[in-house]
Amino acid sequence: MPVRTLTSEAEGRLAFDGAVARAAGRLPGIVAVVDLGGGSIEIAVGDPRHGASWVRSADLGSLRLTRAQLPGDPPTGRQIKAAREAARRALSAFEPPAPDLAIAVGGSARALGKLVGHRLDTAALDEAVE
Repeated sequence: MPVRTLTSEAEGRLAFDGAVARAAGRLPGIVAVVDLGGGSIEIAVGDPRHGASWVRSADLGSLRLTRAQLPGDPPTGRQIKAAREAARRALSAFEPPAPDLAIAVGGSARALGKLVGHRLDTAALDEAVE
């Protein structure tokens, strides 16, 4: 079978289109889709009717971050702090448009949903880290 490698922008746009198509009900004006996988993160923001207008990617996936920053099992507080700082650095250059709704997709998002439920707000993410 022929293989086609996607660019990170194409991956982000496909994630956006898939999440918007699968979302139940009417979506608000501006939607952000965060595709967090094992090796990278793609963030796409746009209008559900017209597609993503802003797409960015970073080499910041859950597996990549775990291998680089969280060698302990369980990780220490210092390791968690280092992982958070690495994530902040990787995302610091991103200035996405402000969305009305954010949707998380990908394997890492699915795993988080199983741990803390389908609403991934600050409290739920803090719970997942604990």
